[in-house]
Amino acid sequence: MSVVLTVQPLIAQDDVTEFVFAHSGPIRTMDAPVTWFSSTHWLTNGLYDCLIWRAADGNGYVGQAAESWENVDDLTWRFHLREGLTFQNGEPLDAEAVKWNLDRVRTREDFLVYPQWQFIADVVVVDPVTIEVITVNPHPYFEYDISYNGCQLLPPGYMEEAGEEEFARRPVGSGPYRLVEFTESDRYVFEAWDGYWAGPPAVDRVIYQVIPEASAQVAELLAGQVDMIPAVPAPDRA
Repeated sequence: MSVVLTVQPLIAQDDVTEFVFAHSGPIRTMDAPVTWFSSTHWLTNGLYDCLIWRAADGNGYVGQAAESWENVDDLTWRFHLREGLTFQNGEPLDAEAVKWNLDRVRTREDFLVYPQWQFIADVVVVDPVTIEVITVNPHPYFEYDISYNGCQLLPPGYMEEAGEEEFARRPVGSGPYRLVEFTESDRYVFEAWDGYWAGPPAVDRVIYQVIPEASAQVAELLAGQVDMIPAVPAPDRA
């Protein structure tokens, strides 16, 4: 049975900038830290922030929930969170919330991402906006791994209240877009969130449309029904 979510949109229907991305799927779950499927993460990376993320130009990393960070010693990385961060439901995104998320992905052996997070030995809350991640050994790829699949920050209070199954139906994020409508593995509608720490993004609405066949994606692109597809088959490139 398909999951269908509809939330009251915050943006008026007139004068909306919209971007439609079509891809083949599948979308495994809206509980993004569970899985490493790239098609799922294309979609959920607008809904969730991580501590840090890869710079758009491929040169280093930029802060998301973390405003700054440093390598304190061979095994310790310290993150300074942005002041006043919240999840989209108003729940605080503080050091305790970050610890809950990191402990969740590194201890849940049923998660596909679990083996990728075994470089972490401990997560220590220093104060409400400071957290330290202790590694098992000196870890030269720390920044890459801390921003890899499973890094998405979810609200622990809401997750524990709703349960994982309900959360997957009505996810709440920490990123620039909130999910307002979706039909599972079909159409996902995101709207800009005014409460995002960097301000609302320039595009008001982003729609992810699952179209399994590459030829159908090309046809929709040429017809102007979608704005972008992930790849064009060689025979259609001209």
